[in-house]
Amino acid sequence: MSMRYLVRRPRPEDYSDLKKRVTNLDEQLGAPAEHLRRTISLSFSALRSAHYSFMTRKTGDSWIWICTGIEFDAENEEGLFALSDAYQIPRPAHLVGRTEAK
Repeated sequence: MSMRYLVRRPRPEDYSDLKKRVTNLDEQLGAPAEHLRRTISLSFSALRSAHYSFMTRKTGDSWIWICTGIEFDAENEEGLFALSDAYQIPRPAHLVGRTEAK
């Protein structure tokens, strides 16, 4: 069974941590402008990936990119937990007890 986990980023305007994971991030995003959105995907295996949701926000007279969230896709709960652990994001609480009970 495929699983998805959506994570909202607490500081969307600071995506310096993502620059360590995504090569050429600034080039992939391009110049920020009004009404732009981008999804940058990273594949870790055929069954595990992370997708970063970017959009633009106006600050003063200019536009900036912000990363509002990350979506994890995995083959099962164990894969989802592995991605959560790799990104140092708490595991989905509604799944943790269920997995330990197995």
